Amino acid sequence: MIKKLVTLDPIHGRIEIPPWLAEIEKFQCVRRMMFIRQLGLKAYIDFPGAIHTRYSHALGAMHLAGKVSQQLADKISKKGEQGIQIEKNLNDNRNDLMAAGFLHDIGHGPFSHAVDYSMKVITGKTHEQLAGELIDTELQVLENHGITRSSVKKIILAKHDYPYIGEIVNGQLDVDKLDYLLRDAHHIGLRYSFDIDHFVNSYAVLGLGDNLEKCSLGLDYSTEATVTAEIFILIWKSMYDLVYYVQDSRIAEKMLEKAILSTARDNKDFRNSFVKMKRFMNLYDDTLLALLERSGKFAKETIRQIRENKLYSIRSEFPLRKLPMSDKFVAELEQDGRLADELTIRLCHELKLQRYELICDIIKSRVPKSIDLDKYDKDGEPIELAPNSDIISSIKQKIIFKVYGASSVSKKYSDDKIKNTSRQIIGSW
Repeated sequence: MIKKLVTLDPIHGRIEIPPWLAEIEKFQCVRRMMFIRQLGLKAYIDFPGAIHTRYSHALGAMHLAGKVSQQLADKISKKGEQGIQIEKNLNDNRNDLMAAGFLHDIGHGPFSHAVDYSMKVITGKTHEQLAGELIDTELQVLENHGITRSSVKKIILAKHDYPYIGEIVNGQLDVDKLDYLLRDAHHIGLRYSFDIDHFVNSYAVLGLGDNLEKCSLGLDYSTEATVTAEIFILIWKSMYDLVYYVQDSRIAEKMLEKAILSTARDNKDFRNSFVKMKRFMNLYDDTLLALLERSGKFAKETIRQIRENKLYSIRSEFPLRKLPMSDKFVAELEQDGRLADELTIRLCHELKLQRYELICDIIKSRVPKSIDLDKYDKDGEPIELAPNSDIISSIKQKIIFKVYGASSVSKKYSDDKIKNTSRQIIGSW
């Protein structure tokens, strides 16, 4: 009899370690997640308790992927003949789902989302795409445990043949969100109470029969499911407003981003730390800071300021919705990071400043995307949650434009000058 391995977790209690994870847990590409903080720089600036890692989140997402797939299979089994194929598909894909839950963030760079944009500029790839490369090149042994690597990659990239399978890990009700919301809240000290088991019990596969390609993940059509979803979405929104977008650590993250971009422009060896996979696997939070401190005056000074919490100050702030915006500008708003960086470069040029003495930032508040219910309209399409919830339908997106400035700028330009120049650039885009 094989003894089951377990680990203890502050969010989910006892988590069983499957045999495939016991084999790969000491692989370098897996171990590096232990040295990347889940909330990046936030522990340095705003939330000293936020020292948890990508690895702990990976364990939680893996655990929940197994739990959700099991719950859905058990639920579908009660529907008899019409649910047989879905039940079998869920059971057959459970190992792939758990592996995708564990590995979905394996391609993250140091400090997690704080370097998403700069890493994409350097590598031309998202962290999900890098995860796929690591799965292909470093984790072939997963196949020995009945895990299909191509299926795992499709789940991570939201391209699985069966949408309801992929949406368990990458969708509106995915285990990624379920875990990171409660894990992040716990470690920063927000005492949110949310019963994950109760919520997951209201999950449903929408659409039955043999056409699995058209089935999706949604919620029961019930007051209980709607109210629990409202609580979940309000926690999700509040975490962005109170934590992920909190001002000081947001400024620090943007300073780090610009230090990386500035260094990468002229330093091929630095770029190779992201581009060469063997070097990337040695790129942790601390090693990135050390590289930047050896990579030139601007990067070294920026890291010193972050370490000493001597950050840029807010110089301008206004809602973008109230400005006339060209169709081109509106379209580019959807491309996270690039527009703000181009505005930064143009603003510094207009004011004859060194690149990145000012930093433009565009903050888009989060609004929930479509979540479907297990009830259908006259055309046979599932109805959406939002029209059935006054709370969810009332959440509207706000887009705020901000400019952060180095101390050197305060001697040269007033806040009004910076604001007016910013508005002129946006208006002429």
